Amino acid sequence: MSNIVTGNHHPKYGGIHTNPCIGVLTNRFVRHLERMVDTVSPIPATILDVGCAEGTVARRLAQLTGASVTGFDLPDTAIESAWANGPGPLVTGDAHELPFEDNHFDLVLGLEVLEHVADPHQVLAEMVRVTKGPLILSVPNEPFFRMGNLLTGRHVRSLGNTPGHWNHWTPIGFQALVSKHAALDEVRHPFPWTLVRASADL
Repeated sequence: MSNIVTGNHHPKYGGIHTNPCIGVLTNRFVRHLERMVDTVSPIPATILDVGCAEGTVARRLAQLTGASVTGFDLPDTAIESAWANGPGPLVTGDAHELPFEDNHFDLVLGLEVLEHVADPHQVLAEMVRVTKGPLILSVPNEPFFRMGNLLTGRHVRSLGNTPGHWNHWTPIGFQALVSKHAALDEVRHPFPWTLVRASADL
């Protein structure tokens, strides 16, 4: 597609190191994610991380599962540099048209991705297409995510909306979106995100 929507212009999990409050919340989110990955059976041998950014989560999940993790994101020299010693290959492109065969991966991640894209239904359909196992997805829990940004002094001029967030969901709204493409298996609410695990086969 020609209308690729860019996401954040800072490290995806940079808050772990730069802001104590954001670090606490982000580390809590990652712990919830790791527990959710633990429920995937059999243990995935191949994982696709759509919107992988600098690869912080990909590396942790590679250590947790022993899987080969393929990163996917928009072309970006900083991301490419960070993935030079990544847990697997990095592929760049547009998530609306993932360049992988059907049923190619055991697990597909879409963490903090769908709020950035022009057509979340199309991106979800593509993620469902390329997995033969579950999906694990997360988005900001609105309006609490904006409130959290404001409380930490981030993005005040945009009333807490992170640049590049074009789509916004409450937990119920996000579950309704995912349910149109996959069967919900587990939902978690690590503030201020909504985190779901879903089966590709409805």
